[in-house]
Amino acid sequence: MISLSPRITMVPADFAGGMLHGYVLSDRFGTLYEACGSVRGAVYRKAPACVVWEMDAALQFLDGLQLEQQEWSVLLQALNLGLERPFLDAGDHRPDIARLICQRSLEFRRLPTLDYKRGVPGERGLKYCFVPGPTPLPNQVNARHVAIGGPAQAQKLLGTLDFSKTEWDKLFKTAGRESVPPQGSVAGSKQLLASLLASKQVLAYAVRPIGAAQERGASGAAAAAPEPRQKASPKANPVQQAPQPTSMRAPDPPATSKAPPPAAAPTPAPPAPQPTTAATAKDFALPKSPADAPAQVDLSAMQKQYDQLWANSFPGGRALENGGTLVSDAKGALSLANPGSGTAGTFTPNLAVAAQQKVLGVFHTHPYDATEGSYTGISLSGGDAGYMLVKQQNAIIAQSGTEQFMYLRTAASPTTVNAAALDAAQNNRIGALMASGKDFSEASKIAAQETAKAQGLAYYEGSGGVLKRVYP
Repeated sequence: MISLSPRITMVPADFAGGMLHGYVLSDRFGTLYEACGSVRGAVYRKAPACVVWEMDAALQFLDGLQLEQQEWSVLLQALNLGLERPFLDAGDHRPDIARLICQRSLEFRRLPTLDYKRGVPGERGLKYCFVPGPTPLPNQVNARHVAIGGPAQAQKLLGTLDFSKTEWDKLFKTAGRESVPPQGSVAGSKQLLASLLASKQVLAYAVRPIGAAQERGASGAAAAAPEPRQKASPKANPVQQAPQPTSMRAPDPPATSKAPPPAAAPTPAPPAPQPTTAATAKDFALPKSPADAPAQVDLSAMQKQYDQLWANSFPGGRALENGGTLVSDAKGALSLANPGSGTAGTFTPNLAVAAQQKVLGVFHTHPYDATEGSYTGISLSGGDAGYMLVKQQNAIIAQSGTEQFMYLRTAASPTTVNAAALDAAQNNRIGALMASGKDFSEASKIAAQETAKAQGLAYYEGSGGVLKRVYP
């Protein structure tokens, strides 16, 4: 999945007739819709179309989508509706778009809602929703797709769920099934659902209450991927808009991947050998190229703060990113300002620092709790790199367990990027590496190093506040 703008996600889907691309956007209430032309067809074919015949109703619907003019241009071009360039460059598109809707040349299909209250109870407070397949929904704030590798995995998942109060007819209808099994046959219903999950005719999502866990991102996956974030104010070019949360954690890996055993408790980083020189603002001055970046950066003076932020990342046993703003004072001394917490998968720094301080970058944690596999050693994400580049900060640092990672911007780095596309590309790379046999930690480190190379960044790994340059 690739973000074409902050509000439009392109979803590829492979059907018998060839590859299709769906274009998904949300309204002001968070409801997701797929926009599709009458000729091209829909990716989410079982999603009901919104039937609108009156211009006033169509205009009201468009207002609810809150797309910018340039975003409408991007969408209409992508849908290939045969509109000429002068139209796409014109002023207000809405009346013409409303006419396309009323003529049924353009339609919007409402995608399933992953409602925690209506889900089937599972372990650790999660609930599970079932929706039509085979194409996964775009990443959502409070839900993640559960990858099912076959009948055995489907049966294992269903064995952990409490179906005692399930209304099976409603469950199957929500999952897009026209017919449902006879009432009273719970075993038969579960067997059918397992079969549908294994064949990807039905997809499962683990859902949390909105307040308990926010977006996953590495872009942080969801990386699977990886993968989302708070809404940012639109700019003239929405494709180059800066994401507000700094941390985009890699999305949770697929259910088929090999997970390390859950950690009994978060472990603070061990003390590292003392290097000769503590870092100052000079170490974060923009180097000409990655090869000109410092070979080592010593931030061990702030390690107690880093350890405390890591310890704060599991309140009640649930993941919650913590972090702060890396600043220098008038003499070049470094410190961590404005420590705070974010969501389960993002951290938005407070950049309002004292007048004599200069913002150099951001530190944040990458926690994964027991419900997510208790992963540690998960490196920086494409979203982290995208944030730093768009914000033109000099560094971004992450701690995951005892390991620490840093991107350092250089004069060879781009001045702006499509942060969402960068995040999606790195998440996809992590998925490919894991499919080849790498574990989550190793895959994240390889992908982070490749992103550094592609974006002209220096990349560091270390522990105890001492970071050594790994690339180049």
